[in-house]
Parts: sequence; C-alpha cells; structure tokens
Amino acid sequence: MVQELWRKWSCRCGAALLAVLTLAVAAEARFQLQRGDLAPPIGLTDSAGRPVAASGPTPSILLFVHDGQPRSAQLLAALATLGEAVRGARVVVVASPRGPLPVLPAGFSAVLAADGDGATFKAYGVVMTPTTVVVDPQGKVVVVIANQPENFSARLGAALAAAAGNPFDEALLSGGEAPAVAAAHDHLADARALAGEGKIEAALAAATAAVAADPSEVVARQLMGDLQLATGDAAAARATFEQILRDHPHLPAAEIGLGQALLATGGSERAVEILRQATRTNPNPVRAHYALGRFYEGQQRWDEAVAEYRAALVKLKEGRR
Repeated sequence: MVQELWRKWSCRCGAALLAVLTLAVAAEARFQLQRGDLAPPIGLTDSAGRPVAASGPTPSILLFVHDGQPRSAQLLAALATLGEAVRGARVVVVASPRGPLPVLPAGFSAVLAADGDGATFKAYGVVMTPTTVVVDPQGKVVVVIANQPENFSARLGAALAAAAGNPFDEALLSGGEAPAVAAAHDHLADARALAGEGKIEAALAAATAAVAADPSEVVARQLMGDLQLATGDAAAARATFEQILRDHPHLPAAEIGLGQALLATGGSERAVEILRQATRTNPNPVRAHYALGRFYEGQQRWDEAVAEYRAALVKLKEGRR
C-alpha cells in the first residue's frame, strides 16, 4: 500500500516539486527591494498589540535584527548614539522569528515588533541581519543597507534626507562602494541572471567571482553554496556553508544548505538533526522537507518520505520556499 502510494507521488508530484526547488535559488536571488519600490506592508503588532505600519507621516527606519547576535546589537547601539541624525524619524525594530524581542539601548526610542512567522522578513527579502530599510512618508523604499558598512551613518543620513525631501548626497545613497565591493555586486547580479536562465555552471562561476572580489558578501556566498549543491559538488558546498555559519551563526538558508550537503557527504545523522530543526523554526522550510524526503526515500522509509514530501507541498501552497 505504501509503495503504491509512493509510486503515485513520484509520478504526479515528484517532478513538479523538484522543478520548483531547482528554480528556488534563482527565484530567491532575483528578489530584492530597490529604491522607489512600494514598501510591503508589515502586518505585525507591537508589544502592546497595536498594528505596526511600514510608513508614517515622517521617514521610517525599519531595522531587521536577531536578538543575541553581536552585529545586531552593535547596530542598535550605533543608532542610539546618532541623536540628531535620526531625530524625527520613526524607528521600527523587526525581530527575527528565531529569537525574542531585543533589549533596546538606554534612551533609544523605537517600536518593537516580533516577526513570528517570518513573513515580514520574507516580504522585504531580508537574508541576513542586521538589515536597515528606510521608507519615505509616501511608503516608498529609499535605501536597503545590509549589515553595518563603514559608511553606515553617512548613508543613513543621506537616505533620511532624501526621504524628507531635503538635499542629499546621491553617491552616498547609492552606496559609495569600494571598487572590490562594486565588482562583487556586479558579479552577483550576473550570477542571479544566469541562475534565472538555468545556466547553473556559468552562474556558479559568476558567484565564485563575486566571493573572490568581496569575501564578506554573504548573499554571494550563500548563492555559491546553493549552486555548488546544484552542480553536484557537495563537499565544496559543505565547506562554504560551514564557513558562512561560522561568520553568521544560525543563518537559516545556510543551515538548510549545510544539511543538504551533509546528506550528500555521509554526515546523515547531523544532517537530519539540522534539517529537522529547520522544518520547525525556519519560515521557509520547503528545501528542508524535500531533503529529508530524499534521504528517507534512499533508505526505503516510505511513510516518512511521503510525509516530508507532503509537508513540502503544503508549505509551497502557503507561499513558503
């Protein structure tokens, strides 16, 4: 009975699910808010249960953070010291679904909102914390700043000036990137485009070039690891994801990637533990369910394989990845 059910799943659902997951890397890589885009609704409530909006009558600073992460704490502390530079702006701190609300620095006023199901992180395309998004009073994105670059304060100041309709430094708002960083972003854009066209080998070469230009570029490193998996180089992918997680502990996509790489390189016990945790805590657990399904399929544990594939399809229908 179970084997018959399995054969039906293989024929009707397996190919479609595999196709969706093969394209998931490209789909995620293409999504990124740009200047002038309409800010997605937040759909969260603050600690008092009041709804939180993405924009207001004054410029808004949306801070996507992870409680307990040193970089997130450093960014909150830096904002608390800016004083006049952020005066008049509305600050919303959106906490990662993987942790509690952070404790704000003394004297720092902000709205705190927990993104329990990760929907707001997903809507804003946030793949690493901290990420800062400035939204103008008309609800349009002015800038997205990942991590805390050396010129963070200056870029934030330029973004707030632009949001308020005041004179601002266009070069700063555009990033003022060092040549190596600019080169990495160019290679990353190429990698995304090539992945979207299904040219996986060429996309991997471009992602590798992006990482070589700027080894700190975590989006390029994640994409490189995903593409290493897609081309069958699980050992290289494992090394890539382990290094990402040393630099960025608990990064959800890297954890799933590591689990997949471990399954392919003989570390099944650790892989199953990582992937099971991801199905419980990651707002986008489709790849984790699928990897577990493949693992159980290989062991002829049909009931468990069918259950994981079913869970993957349910999450896909919910709009998860």
